Amino acid sequence: FVPVLHTWSCYECFKVILFVCSGLMLIKLILFILIAFFCFIGCALKNCCCKQQRSKFLEYYIRFWVRVALFFIFGFYYIPVTYPIKKFTKWPTLIVANHVSLIDAFILVYLTGCVFVAKKELQRIPVIGMTMTALGTVWVARGSKKGRKQVIETIKNYVNTADNAPLTIFPQGTTSNISTITQFKPGAFIPAVTVLPCAIKYTNKFCDVALLDGLFANGLRVGCQFINFVNVEFLAPYSPNTEEQCDAVLFAQNVRSEIAKTLHANMTLHTFEDLLLFEFAQRLKRKQEIGGANMIERAPFIMDDCYRRLHMKAKTVIELGKIYMQYCDANGVITLPQFQNVFQIRDPMFAEKLFDVIMGERMNAMSSQTVNKERQPEPKDEEEEEEKEKEEKDRFIMFDDFLVAVAIVYQNEHIEDALLLFFSMVDRDSDGVVTAKDVMQHVQIVEKDVQSSFGTDMEAFCMEVFGIENIN
Repeated sequence: FVPVLHTWSCYECFKVILFVCSGLMLIKLILFILIAFFCFIGCALKNCCCKQQRSKFLEYYIRFWVRVALFFIFGFYYIPVTYPIKKFTKWPTLIVANHVSLIDAFILVYLTGCVFVAKKELQRIPVIGMTMTALGTVWVARGSKKGRKQVIETIKNYVNTADNAPLTIFPQGTTSNISTITQFKPGAFIPAVTVLPCAIKYTNKFCDVALLDGLFANGLRVGCQFINFVNVEFLAPYSPNTEEQCDAVLFAQNVRSEIAKTLHANMTLHTFEDLLLFEFAQRLKRKQEIGGANMIERAPFIMDDCYRRLHMKAKTVIELGKIYMQYCDANGVITLPQFQNVFQIRDPMFAEKLFDVIMGERMNAMSSQTVNKERQPEPKDEEEEEEKEKEEKDRFIMFDDFLVAVAIVYQNEHIEDALLLFFSMVDRDSDGVVTAKDVMQHVQIVEKDVQSSFGTDMEAFCMEVFGIENIN
């Protein structure tokens, strides 16, 4: 997996300097602000007159100003469009397209008058929310599993309602260059309705307009072109067969394949989240190489394991990766002292037990090595100290251990592991049996750690549960 980002050629840098120094970029910026203002005025009037109804007048009004922006600001003087047979008199209600740049949305709005899906939180933003509502944005609540189900139902209800403007979705969830199409997310295909595939291809010779290096850089790159070129091809409407209706992933793959054939592009199994994971792995590897220990080579991290074994999504792993990078040492690992300090565990024994359980299989391998060493002649005191120091250095948590720990603590699927972890922490003397005395010691540690009591007589409770008259 090798992500390819933009490189600024001398010619591109010359054009940027020319447009900026000559004042052309300033003129384009002012024009963009004026167009946005006129669109806002139209949306405000529409909300006052017919808030809940689709307005054909507003649709053509917005499409006119979008075309002005594409022509004068972005340099798309001519946009050739190919249709499967002839131009649609009525657009299919769901359009899916490859996503290269923010310009894609402008082009599709101009050609089809389509609307988009957006998070409901944006609706509360004063100016943006009002404008997007007037444009017919389909608002959805994302986040929880219940929210995702509601998103699917909302999309399904929208596309099955007559006379709605076409709804456009970019199933990649992000942008990629025109030579490769990343994986399509299945969400848009779960409703199992007919979709209109759309292939967007930018044919600039010197400028790659793909949004890969930030919105500002992309806008600057596109805006500083003398002319831009794009071809838009609408394919034949794709109706899912019986198998695809039951399998949204298969449906998404087949539609992606049709778009890729049209663009003569490669298909990859990677997603945008894979790029973020790749960047995290590169940062971690650089840190480990500086520290002199390449832990990634010793225990490679495989994303597939997170899906199959830990039931973690890529976004979750990325967020946990950011947390891990804040706390790991120069070697890219977390040692016992750091573990105790970072998680503010006051009891050393408690910290050590928890740390050892999280280390899991690595600790088992270490204990087997210790057994082998015990068969050898006993070392001298100095050698014992050196051996002890070496063993302490080998006690660490890597990123995969960190993920396992989070899964054990927070996921219902790992309840047995969580119970084993709890048992090992309460079993203070490590004899494999939890006694009332062990429970009381654990309670006292927890009360001290959180600086609060359980608000009940724990001794009496333990004596009643264990059927004894004295804790000791």
